[in-house]
Amino acid sequence: MIERQQMTWASASFGLVLLTLFIALIGVPLSQLFSELLPIDGSGLDALRQLLLQSSLPQSSLRTLAVALLVCVLASAFAVPLAMIAVRAHVSLRLLVPLLGLLPLVMPPFVTAAVLLYFADVLQLAGLDIWPDEWPMSGRLATLVLVYALHFFPVILFSLILGLDRVDRIFYESARNLGAGRFTAWRRVALPLAMPPFVLGAALVSLRVVEDVATPLMLDIDNLLAPQFVLRLAAAGPGDPLLTLAALVMVTLSALIVAFAWSALTPLPMRRAAAACPQPLRWRHSTGAALLGAPLILILAVLSLAPLLGLGLMSLANHWSGGPLPDPVSLFDYQALLADGLPILRATLAYAVVTGILLLGAGSALGWLSSTPGGLGRFTRATVNGLFAVPGLVLAFACLQTAGQFDWAQGAWPDLAWFALAAVVAVKLLPFAAYLVARQRRMLGRGGQESARTLGIAGPALYLRVVLPALVGTLGAVFLIGFAAAAWELTAVLVLLDGSSSPPPLTLSIFQTLQTPGGDRTGATQAILLILALLALCAIIYRLLLRRHWQRFVPATARRDAATQAL
Repeated sequence: MIERQQMTWASASFGLVLLTLFIALIGVPLSQLFSELLPIDGSGLDALRQLLLQSSLPQSSLRTLAVALLVCVLASAFAVPLAMIAVRAHVSLRLLVPLLGLLPLVMPPFVTAAVLLYFADVLQLAGLDIWPDEWPMSGRLATLVLVYALHFFPVILFSLILGLDRVDRIFYESARNLGAGRFTAWRRVALPLAMPPFVLGAALVSLRVVEDVATPLMLDIDNLLAPQFVLRLAAAGPGDPLLTLAALVMVTLSALIVAFAWSALTPLPMRRAAAACPQPLRWRHSTGAALLGAPLILILAVLSLAPLLGLGLMSLANHWSGGPLPDPVSLFDYQALLADGLPILRATLAYAVVTGILLLGAGSALGWLSSTPGGLGRFTRATVNGLFAVPGLVLAFACLQTAGQFDWAQGAWPDLAWFALAAVVAVKLLPFAAYLVARQRRMLGRGGQESARTLGIAGPALYLRVVLPALVGTLGAVFLIGFAAAAWELTAVLVLLDGSSSPPPLTLSIFQTLQTPGGDRTGATQAILLILALLALCAIIYRLLLRRHWQRFVPATARRDAATQAL
């Protein structure tokens, strides 16, 4: 059992000051954004209600919720059987599922939509008109749901794998001994115990669908809430009162999703020791599992590799002459593309490094506070997880509105916009960073610190020689998570950067190029560079976070599996 940590008055006071400063930095822009919208009397309330009813916000909100629900259903249809294979099948299949499931996550969804549109145009040139100009809105929405499901189903998949790994085999075997069949035991025992991680994955997918802008715009869908917000901002400017009302509606939708999944978004403190991990579910007959899992793995490989292969063909395409492959492109063309993209890469790297540093500092401080005992730790965990209810689109718009109230900020806005963008991305990732730091700090406990004190190590040397080496892998992973998210982010970029920034971030350059006629090859080449960089970062994060965990728990699990099979 991990020992409970005590907190001194000095640490509690310092932590309270940090938490108050953090709440003020986040709450002041949001409060200024919504304070002017709140009515003072009954006439103001009637005017607000009339403005809401006369706009298209109710219809777009319901349509956005419907899309999010359909995406969760379709993504779950992909993820549930694959999670069963990943948990219970042979070790080779269990390793293939996370590897293939990682590929859709590193590819932005608007790039997948662009690949779909590109090959629809290619087939139209070949005489197969599968994407007519008068495509009905329901058909475009169905395509959007499919793109979202193909991109976000790994979130639900990894959440289910984590939940099913924590289901103890004893419960499943007890149900089988009481007469339940395999399917009944799976449905009545395994899945209910894995339901909180599933709700977590579905909530994260829904929150991302609510605030995504680029994918609907790439498919020419402008009747959802987030695309309407960005288009209205570009047309009327940040002073439009309808934008503030739309931001309030978006916060309300996100708050409803967070309230529904609050228990899953706020995990309980870890109370189980390393040696007390449950016995995982495994199939006794590996041959039957392989026969059942091979077709599902093949489907997963097709879903994961098809957009990447299509993107590769787009990067090779100069123009199509009617054959199955595009005409070849010379090496000098790629050299010119890379030379033109170097300023974009430098700007993206600088802003991503700032994002990683901000996430590392804020995530470490809030993770330390959330791991402390008592009311301060509980309040910090609730405050940090409440950030899920604030969409990045709304937070970016609040920063834009707050900067417009100061003359000095308006003059320096081209430079401040990059810092505000990095801050918005870091704030949206704070719940994940704080959870990682708090979890690693709880695993460290006070045993190692007390042992170091008995050896004469105290004061700053204790943190430099004991605590920091134990946290260095997690802190490095937090920095890389912020770096990768900054390279991937586009929603906040469309709000804070008006498109005239030179050079733009890499994702904005890819989005603008893919929307430009004839710019498919340039955008595809830039997207491949981004995906390769994100894959490398994900591999490093995996090594930093899970390698020690894998070495610690897998040998004990293997010994228990061998003993169970021997019995």
